[in-house]
Amino acid sequence: MNAQSFIDAGLHYTPHSFTVPLDYQDASKGTIEVFARAVCLVGDEESTKPWLVYFQGGPGFPSPRQNGNNGWVKRALQEYRVLLLDQRGTGNSSMVNHQTLAHFTPQQQAEYLSHFRADNIVRDAEYIREQFGVEKWAILGQSFGGFCSLTYLSLFPDSLLQSWFKFFYLYEQTKNSNSICSNSRVRNTKFPGVISLRNDFPTWAIPKGGFFRDVVSTLRKLVNIPWAVSGRR
Repeated sequence: MNAQSFIDAGLHYTPHSFTVPLDYQDASKGTIEVFARAVCLVGDEESTKPWLVYFQGGPGFPSPRQNGNNGWVKRALQEYRVLLLDQRGTGNSSMVNHQTLAHFTPQQQAEYLSHFRADNIVRDAEYIREQFGVEKWAILGQSFGGFCSLTYLSLFPDSLLQSWFKFFYLYEQTKNSNSICSNSRVRNTKFPGVISLRNDFPTWAIPKGGFFRDVVSTLRKLVNIPWAVSGRR
């Protein structure tokens, strides 16, 4: 079921809602709804530009609501049509919260939640790809979304044109230390191990580091798909 398309700030938005299995291995467990918003430049509605599917970080967060032609979406729309996916359990997709779980026993809750992991998020995306009639598309994973991208590469590599990963390592310079995030004082107080981890971190994990480069090199050998990885120190 599709809601009404609309135009804002030079972008054309089309909301989509899909009914998908809760468990792709057992249809008897029922269905849930998955929401996605297609975004393209006005005039590109019938374009042959490839699709780029965005996997949001989290887990547990919906895809961001685009507010104008800006940010990474502005750059992506030069080459792609973008699909902003509300991963199952988030946003306008079938929600997971206290109210929806309250009638389950703890064991039933655990079993139900096991269907909201990266593997089924990816299967939802594959279902949507097939509904769109798209042979292959590109994906972009941010933070936890990167794990969804890796899962996609593992399960359905033949469905992908490209896979993009986006990681952020944020530092804040203070008089006493370099902090790993803006709320560093709280984090360093509650989790003192972060300080020792932070001291070791730049030597192996930043994009130009040898460890990171070796991981990407190995993945490129395993899967013959164009890769791009960005990081910020």
